[in-house]
Amino acid sequence: GQSAALRAGIAAARYDLVGRFDGDLQTTPDDFGPMLDLIAGGADCVHGVRTNRHDAFRRRLASAVAREVRQRVIGDRFRDISCPLTVFRRWCVASVPPFDGFHRFLPHLIRMQGYDVREVPVRHFPRVAGQSKYGVSDRIWVGLKSLAYVRRLTREAGGKPLGTGV
Repeated sequence: GQSAALRAGIAAARYDLVGRFDGDLQTTPDDFGPMLDLIAGGADCVHGVRTNRHDAFRRRLASAVAREVRQRVIGDRFRDISCPLTVFRRWCVASVPPFDGFHRFLPHLIRMQGYDVREVPVRHFPRVAGQSKYGVSDRIWVGLKSLAYVRRLTREAGGKPLGTGV
């Protein structure tokens, strides 16, 4: 899955900065430039917020509902936590426990450890490659299971960093 692929990519990274984006071409690595500027200015993680989303109404509605539920359950205020465009310092995830679905909460998990996470607008394009592997109905239970786990991590941390990541 996506979390395992992200973990493998982080483990294979040769540099201190890691960038991630989906291969569906709905976002572009061209938007890494402003993100890297914020990293150079001291941010530990910069996460995209898709502007002018080119997703179907049903997907945008599902995202809005999921955002509201997520914000109420774990208290984060990320506007678009599922945006696939992120740049972060590799050590920011050293203490994040590996679990299926961690990719969905990456900015929250990094901020929860005390790192500086910022959001920046990124472009969003109509899908021209591949097919979405995430539907609304087939993802709800796995998403809720991941959310419950992140809630537990958040409560256990109690405002303190996870492990020794800071």
